[in-house]
Amino acid sequence: MNLYELTDEYLRLQDRLETEAEDNDGAVSDDLLSELVNAEGNVNDKIESCAKVIKNLEAERSAVGEEIARLDKKQVSLDKNIERLKKAVVGAMERLGAQKVKTPLFTIYPRENVSVAFEDEKKLPREFCASEVVTKYKPDRVAMRKYIQAGGEILGVWLVKSKSLQIR
Repeated sequence: MNLYELTDEYLRLQDRLETEAEDNDGAVSDDLLSELVNAEGNVNDKIESCAKVIKNLEAERSAVGEEIARLDKKQVSLDKNIERLKKAVVGAMERLGAQKVKTPLFTIYPRENVSVAFEDEKKLPREFCASEVVTKYKPDRVAMRKYIQAGGEILGVWLVKSKSLQIR
């Protein structure tokens, strides 16, 4: 049975126990008590199993994060190797005076690029600067929560209570 079914079974047995106790001046059968204790144990076992799965998933998520960081470093390293090799090939072709190298797989040639470099972007004349204004508004949830909890009202905003699971 899944957790939902086990919980329903436990609650059904608890209702039976209350009904039987009311009908018999507080007396209940040993069989019903035994079923209830067994059902409670099953629910607790299932909850513990769920907690174990949650912990495993959290560990896996952490491992994925570490793997992403490792792969990011590897990508940076590969980018540096690619640049180093490209510079080495261009240097070799320049020393040999080769404009182009053709092979069955590739045609390899250096291409001249022109880019702009500058010392201090703050010292550039305005006519050579594009304006970029980015204003992004995002709700300050903490400030809104504090304001509402202090008795304030904000049109279209309300507090929502929820529960989160803590596993230690």
